[in-house]
Order: sequence, then C-alpha cells, then structure tokens
Amino acid sequence: MAELSKISPDRPPREGDRPPFWRLAEALAGLGPLRLCVLEKNRFARAMDVIGRPFGLGLTGFDAFTWAGTIYLSERLFGTRTGYLILRHEAVHLVDQRRVGLFPFILSYILLLPAGPTLRALWEWRAYRETLRAYFERGAVPARRRAEGIAKQFTGKAYVFMWPFGGMVRRWIRREIERLERTGGRAHPGMERLDRAFKTAPQSERDETPLNQRTIMD
Repeated sequence: MAELSKISPDRPPREGDRPPFWRLAEALAGLGPLRLCVLEKNRFARAMDVIGRPFGLGLTGFDAFTWAGTIYLSERLFGTRTGYLILRHEAVHLVDQRRVGLFPFILSYILLLPAGPTLRALWEWRAYRETLRAYFERGAVPARRRAEGIAKQFTGKAYVFMWPFGGMVRRWIRREIERLERTGGRAHPGMERLDRAFKTAPQSERDETPLNQRTIMD
C-alpha cells in the first residue's frame, strides 16, 4: 500500500473538501505501491539530475518524473490543480514502467541519445495523450490551446528534440483531439483500470491551494 499517510496533511480536510490531487493520489495507490516525494528535496532526485544531464535527462525546468513506483513532484505543485494534471501524466509512466519493467523502460527511453528521434517519444506520447484528455475534460478549446505547448515538448530542447518532426506531432495531437470529440473523451484501450482511478477523483473547476506539507517524505 502507498505511504500516503506520510505525505498527507497533519490534519486532513473533510472528505468532501479534500482536493482532487489528494483523492487521485489515493486512487493511484489502490493500483499498487506508490510514494510521492518532493523533487527539490530528495537526494535520489538530485543524483538523477546530475547523472542524467549528459544524456539530456537533467531535471532543470522539469516539475516531475517517475521512477520505480515513486513520483517525484515539485513542492509547489502538491495539492494544486496543476499538480493534479501532472499526476495524471505521471500515472501513465507509472503504469508503463510496471507493465514493461523499470529497466527495459529506462533503456528504451534513452535509446538513440544523446539527441534526435528516440523511443522516449513513444512513452511521452502515451502520457501526453492523457494530458490532452485531462484538458479535454474542461472542453475542446482548452485541449486545443494546450496542443502547441505539447508539440514543443517533442520538437524542442526540453527532451533533446526527441521527435523533431513538428508536422507529424501536430497531426498526432489533432487526431487525438478529434478522437476525444468523437468518443466523448474515452480512454484508450488498455487504460481502463487507470481511467477508473481518474474517475474517482474528477478535477475541480476551481484552482486549488497547496495543503500543509510538513509531513511530506524527503
């Protein structure tokens, strides 16, 4: 079971007042072992930053990453609406790592580095499809507004130009939004179990504020 009791507020709000971020974390914990750690304060995360920089996988400018059943998230995002959206993205990485195994996932993620087309584009596209779906739940317009930002993640330096074919990426995104419109936002086949977890914690229409973080694990 996840160690969520160690990252929850000292005095959790009533169930009806609990932000979707925390309800989603608890739902994901029901799918398997889960830890949430503060990215900036965790020693392992800092070590991964140093090791990953030569491979274009440094953490500067990133708000989250997932490794071996742990989601490392920037402290400012715990309990927030943005944190909720990122948690949905990272949940896909979490499930994929469990499905294929951590080390096959990591090896394929960095294949063909240091730059240019890589298999990490496959894994990131699976996660960004969920990011698009989360925005689509607010409407097709928010999803379309987010589209260009997602495309730049594939074609820009953030991921070392992991798929530098902008026209192709934008077609993926356009077709995915069309699929969401056609299906009413349905999850992709094979993602049903994860989708059930998402449905137990629908996102809020209002911005959320961070909760007391004195007991977050380091």
